Amino acid sequence: MQTVTKFLTLMFITLLCYKCYSQKKQAHAIDVNWIVDNYISYYEAKNTKFNSEEKYLLLGLSNKDETLKSIDVLDNCYTCPGIMEPTDTVVLYKKYKIVIRTDTKENKELLLKNFKSASTSTKFPVQPYQENAMYHYSRHWSFEYNKDLKIVFFCNSILEELQETKSMLKLPSIIEDCNPIRK
Repeated sequence: MQTVTKFLTLMFITLLCYKCYSQKKQAHAIDVNWIVDNYISYYEAKNTKFNSEEKYLLLGLSNKDETLKSIDVLDNCYTCPGIMEPTDTVVLYKKYKIVIRTDTKENKELLLKNFKSASTSTKFPVQPYQENAMYHYSRHWSFEYNKDLKIVFFCNSILEELQETKSMLKLPSIIEDCNPIRK
């Protein structure tokens, strides 16, 4: 009986330690799925033309400086002008094609490693930009992470939606944003 009790106690401690380790490990990762899922959910709910048949997403990760990484997510329509670089990777996630573009090979590996349930897909043709034409940039979200991979800055390029998206994402008020009025 005493052996069984010791065994169960050890199993309980092992499971508890594993859970703590998993949570700690997860806390130091960029949750790419959380970003993409929220972007898709937010704009699908707002606009019936936001769907995987008409839109693809662009997802980028870059080093802002030695201590900050920036993740940007935006969308574009298949019939709109765009750029497909030879170094881009295309993945499929929840029926959306997502073009992955990073500034370094390490950032691409980090992004893909932290993007769960995405499968490799094929590149697709995009319309070229026309010379002497003016284009407006599409909406996009930008997240900046510090060296501990904690969010320190968020921006929604559509400023009218900034506070709504920040609230929907449950970002603490201490996280800086791009609202020019509060600066």
